[in-house]
Amino acid sequence: GKYLTSSSNTAQFGTLDNQSVAIVANNSEKMRILANGNVGIGTTSPQQKLHVEGNIYLGPNNTDNYIHSGANLGLQADAEVKIVADVNDTSGVGGSDIIFGYGSSTNTDSNQDFTGAELGTYPRVEVMRIDTSTDRVGIGTVSPSEKLDVSGRIQAERFRTTTQGDATFAAYYFLGDADTGTFQPANNQFAITTFGTERLRITNTGNVGIGTTSPAYKLDVAGDARIGSSSQ
Repeated sequence: GKYLTSSSNTAQFGTLDNQSVAIVANNSEKMRILANGNVGIGTTSPQQKLHVEGNIYLGPNNTDNYIHSGANLGLQADAEVKIVADVNDTSGVGGSDIIFGYGSSTNTDSNQDFTGAELGTYPRVEVMRIDTSTDRVGIGTVSPSEKLDVSGRIQAERFRTTTQGDATFAAYYFLGDADTGTFQPANNQFAITTFGTERLRITNTGNVGIGTTSPAYKLDVAGDARIGSSSQ
């Protein structure tokens, strides 16, 4: 059966038996509430508490909105998952970063009706940022200066550079000193440069050259060398 009544200043409408409730506009069903409590918008057979077939818009424009889970939150898709900032920007560089972190200024377990102002500066601790104005990623820094800028130590199983480098611009170098470091002068060779000049080379045969790029001996020094207290 169906009913329409009010109780404790609350209007009620629905069914008294194991039937669904449908809301119709312009002679077309727009929303359905099943007897098990599932709500469907754009579908007559919702499979979850809220099942929407179509896009969801949180507005109005230029207003902050929040989605919160009381425990773990799974963001899932049957295809790509795209996280996009400044999606209304149709040209040029981005103006809003993508930020990852944890914590806020309020306990959302006890304050479930929190506002954006109560969250304060969030995340309370920033871990990673994608700077959309420069297409750079920062870990431990809010202003990355390179494509990947890490403030802290890095551990990896392997690390590979896509450039061989040279004496004036090393493949691996120290910050602000690009002409001091290591590079690969040729396949299966290794070299060290300082101040833009190659100082040492190890060839593919294992010969080591200091001051020469073509060592003919296991150790080939172009210039004076000191062994112990004597110069040879």
